Amino acid sequence: MTKSHFILLVLACAFVARVVAGLLLVDLNGSYYWEYGETAKNLNAGKGYSLYHFERETPSIKYDPESSPVPSAFMPPGYVVVIYLFLQIGGSGFRNTSLIIFQSVVGVVVVWTLYKLTSKYFDSKSAPFAAIIAAFLPEFVFACTSFTPTVLFHLGIVTLILMGYEVDLSTTNLRLFFIGVLSSSLIMLRSETLLFVVILIIIAGMKFGKRHSLTMGTVVVFSLLPWQARNYVTFDSPIPLTTSSGLNLFRGNNNNEIGAWSDEYIVKEARKIPHDQYYEVALNKLYSRRALEFIVKEPERVVKNFGNKLYSFWIRNSDDERSDHPLYFVPWLVLLGLGLLGFLRTPLYLHLPSVAYLASCTIIVLVFFALPRHQTMMKIAIVPFAAVGLSYLYSWLRLKLAKNRN
Repeated sequence: MTKSHFILLVLACAFVARVVAGLLLVDLNGSYYWEYGETAKNLNAGKGYSLYHFERETPSIKYDPESSPVPSAFMPPGYVVVIYLFLQIGGSGFRNTSLIIFQSVVGVVVVWTLYKLTSKYFDSKSAPFAAIIAAFLPEFVFACTSFTPTVLFHLGIVTLILMGYEVDLSTTNLRLFFIGVLSSSLIMLRSETLLFVVILIIIAGMKFGKRHSLTMGTVVVFSLLPWQARNYVTFDSPIPLTTSSGLNLFRGNNNNEIGAWSDEYIVKEARKIPHDQYYEVALNKLYSRRALEFIVKEPERVVKNFGNKLYSFWIRNSDDERSDHPLYFVPWLVLLGLGLLGFLRTPLYLHLPSVAYLASCTIIVLVFFALPRHQTMMKIAIVPFAAVGLSYLYSWLRLKLAKNRN
């Protein structure tokens, strides 16, 4: 079998695995798409970009055709737009099937892009292993069945990392423009990507000069302006990306436990917030203030929590039972072990875009907190290193078996 036939077979099997998983695991008649979908439903119903409404003074995000939700910037608009477009498609069964097929196609493109990245910048012999890992890692297959931006984010981040490798002194301004547009699109999918984009721009500037960093940075800033302008007009205050940053900061820095949604003080104070267009801004400030109070008063616990967050992110999240599922935990340990082996056999200075992304993910977790999906979005960048490690083990085993036969 030629290499071309092999990769086509892997891609075909990857697509089938994702579609079958979707059809078996997803309630095709369901219509809940998390905060993204609830915002999209309000938008589709002519209620504007909104999320929270109140049922007998209790805040709710679940779509209600009779509700009058307040304006929102809780979720960036990237995946909301995707769900909004799919809401225009027939009934829930056909819509969900279409979403699964769409995300499965995107997942297959992710496999191909990882194959290309590994072949070009790591080791051509390792590229088929990268394709196999990306195609069949249960977590990546399952991601296509989840109505969240994970799969689209995987494609965007792997493409951005690949484009980061391709940047050199001769890179045209048009190419840098496209990198800037892709970067801002990823920020609109997952706002924490901003840190990685900033690091990538700094690396480009240090290695290749001001033209690269200024072009990329300018495009990112101007691409994000429409969303920021909308938020300023809506809330009469600057909201650069989301109104969920305070909640996420609190969940990682509070007196209760890492991941806690609130405490007695927040519950009490949140009830006093008027149910008007400024609700999310006030709630975000409340969470931020409470988190900063903890950070200032309990610096030792903050530092101690760094260790817990690192463990939850890089090893096992003991606070989330999903992390203990054998189809999640066992493949992760194998991927991590192979990735470490690949790291040891790879000159990391040649892989600054990949290392920068892994570092930015780790920093975000230290500041905020870790969930299994945060790890899922991070580990896509480990695949090429794991492929190098697996390729080495495969060659070593073949050599050992050959010696034993002789």
